[in-house]
Amino acid sequence: MWIKEGAPSLLICLLALTTLWKTRSVNADATSDAFKTNITLFTRILDRLLDGYDNRLRPGLGDRVTEVKTNIYVTSFGPVSDTDMVSPDVVHSD
Repeated sequence: MWIKEGAPSLLICLLALTTLWKTRSVNADATSDAFKTNITLFTRILDRLLDGYDNRLRPGLGDRVTEVKTNIYVTSFGPVSDTDMVSPDVVHSD
């Protein structure tokens, strides 16, 4: 008896889920199409900006040299062995 009473609500639930599934797939297609269009647009813009650029040349060729200073902080390093260490030959001349 409960099957007959619940059948209309089950049918309505299935209809609602099917409708939601269909609208979601349509929205996903529209989103992916918009994404592909944006990628194509960005690719065209970058291609136009880099038209004539030779990446084999360094920037500022012929200009003054750009000096770059960095600080390097060592947080750890491997094991140190006294027997494997190499010391430079230091010559003092007076």
